[in-house]
Amino acid sequence: MIRNISLIFSMLFLLIFQNILSDGLSIKSNIPKNAAPGSEFIVELTISKDDIKGFALLTQELPSGFTAEAINNNNASFTFIDQKVKFIWIELPTQTEFNISYKVKVDKTVTGKNEITGSFSYLVNSDKKVYPISSVSIDVAEEDLALNDEMEQDDDDEKEQEKEEVIVDKKIEAEVKCKRNINYKLNSEFVVEVIINKTEIGDFAKLQETLPEGFTATSIESNNAQFSFSNQIVKFVWMTLPEQNEFRVSYLVKKDPQSNGNNFLNGEFSYVEIDGETKKCIVSKELIDMPEEEQPVVAKIVVQEKKEEKKEPEIVKTAITETSNAKQKGIVYKVQIAAGHTLVKEVHFVEKYSIKEPIYTEMHEGWNKYTIGSFSEYDIAKKNCEATKSNEKIDTGPFITAYNQGKRITVQEALMISNQKWIK
Repeated sequence: MIRNISLIFSMLFLLIFQNILSDGLSIKSNIPKNAAPGSEFIVELTISKDDIKGFALLTQELPSGFTAEAINNNNASFTFIDQKVKFIWIELPTQTEFNISYKVKVDKTVTGKNEITGSFSYLVNSDKKVYPISSVSIDVAEEDLALNDEMEQDDDDEKEQEKEEVIVDKKIEAEVKCKRNINYKLNSEFVVEVIINKTEIGDFAKLQETLPEGFTATSIESNNAQFSFSNQIVKFVWMTLPEQNEFRVSYLVKKDPQSNGNNFLNGEFSYVEIDGETKKCIVSKELIDMPEEEQPVVAKIVVQEKKEEKKEPEIVKTAITETSNAKQKGIVYKVQIAAGHTLVKEVHFVEKYSIKEPIYTEMHEGWNKYTIGSFSEYDIAKKNCEATKSNEKIDTGPFITAYNQGKRITVQEALMISNQKWIK
């Protein structure tokens, strides 16, 4: 009697403890406990999420011989690969409680007890939280299947599971390599690009870079990660990593002119291996070696501007360009070649970089920014950007910019709006 009471209290404590850790989250599954070979059934999940927002991933792993197709994904992207059902939300539904469902088909050859397991992953302040979904056992059998056969099947399943565990113990650790490139520009700016080369690892990962005081960062290319910058920490968080073995992210860093002394950039890439173990790949510590602000070219331009003050009408092209940008419809990609506080005439870029195509000038966030090209397709813009980089005279680190209805947006936003794919 005392033992039973103790067991009940333990279970109650576990339930209370789980609710405390799950941020008010609860998930109920509606799954039949019996099915026949060759039959179909519906899995329905009710998610009560309280005030959880943003990215989320619900995963359920189906036994071999089971296939799935979406019925109600509630604004999530649905995939079924390698026996894993995945619902991925960029932004969770606003309702505190919502349902999702999918249909399962059972192959005619499937028999015995089969288990469906799962989890719900979400972010709190860019940190990953995982809520385990209660597993459900489904008995697949003809109506006249004997109880002894079921017990024998259970024994076989346990032996098979033991074999699988031995194989998992002998797995080769995933190999992950990280590399950082810094492309310095004029006017206290530089672009940081981190290249990650991975083998088979889990879905969740986080890249974290620490900037010195007086430096700020904005995302350029997030590669489907959630970007944030807070307390001098740059974060890229993935609920689902890109499929490519090698992928890149980049961000623009601006330095406060008052910031002096030696400054360093360091970071790490954290990921989860297939077996759930968390590992880190250290991105080497690097000295931020900013070029001198006062360059001969800039001084020459300033003098030229002063001498030709009477010819201001020639620079009216800037206003024309901005007006034409505003009139552009849909998504447009361009290649940025330079930026600065001082307005520079097109002839400067023609003479210095041998650029023959039209140069667009725009005022953005207090900077005169200079771009070339105008492309509706990202892959074409990518090719033109690479061609621009191959021009040895252009040493400013060209990169792709994006616009929606003439308004400058991130490349990631443009790809999502235009339903185009990122190309490394």
